[in-house]
Amino acid sequence: MNTGVFLLGIIAVLIYIIAHIVGMLRNGVRSMRFILFGFAMTCALLTFSYWAIFDLMYEDKALPFAANELGEWALFLLLGAILLNGVPKKRVPLVTEMTAMAVFVAVNTALWIYWNGEWVQDIATGLSLGYFLYGLLRQMKYSGKFSRTEWILLAVSAFAAVGFQLTAVFTGGSAGNISEKAGYAFMIAVMAVIFVLSAKQLMTEQGSVKGVCLSFSFLAWCTFSMYMSDGVWYLILMVGSYVAIVLMFLAMRKEVRAA
Repeated sequence: MNTGVFLLGIIAVLIYIIAHIVGMLRNGVRSMRFILFGFAMTCALLTFSYWAIFDLMYEDKALPFAANELGEWALFLLLGAILLNGVPKKRVPLVTEMTAMAVFVAVNTALWIYWNGEWVQDIATGLSLGYFLYGLLRQMKYSGKFSRTEWILLAVSAFAAVGFQLTAVFTGGSAGNISEKAGYAFMIAVMAVIFVLSAKQLMTEQGSVKGVCLSFSFLAWCTFSMYMSDGVWYLILMVGSYVAIVLMFLAMRKEVRAA
């Protein structure tokens, strides 16, 4: 199926989400995080719209450096700003988490450059995604809703996904192919687990902060996994990112209504 046609579904969902946010704001909702989320969803809409139009006009051609990449960077920066907004300036111990995050982003960026050879775009993407993860980790840490075991599992999962891809790159042949396919299966399995946790959290009456963190983590996981995938695996993870956007909206709306 043409990717442009595939994108029309999420474009329709984003239009609904933006319209719903505008309606809530007109009805008196006053939340900076919710306003920033509306801007983030607008960036996502413009990005996916450009991608869909280009793909429908030039099927099977790779997207050039264009507005969609600028839109993605803006989206990641806005998501980071949402997570940092309202988080008190209180210092929380994040040295270990931030060091691990910086290494994770650096390794991913190096892999993107190895695969694409697009130094400027890939570094800019890594920096903007790094800011998103910085905001996510600060929000998660300050909330105090995540146990030490959950932090360890998150870190192990992230580096295991990268490990599969590094093994595939440096081994090659049948061993590399097996490692690559195992990595795809692992990323999708973790995606499913985060989805279940996010959906379960959204169905509870309390814990909106953890619901926001999990849904944003879901998008972060799908995004990094997409950038390490291709073919049908890429499409599956893309669907996951669409679901993540819906869960993020539901989590943000729940937070606003609970305020």
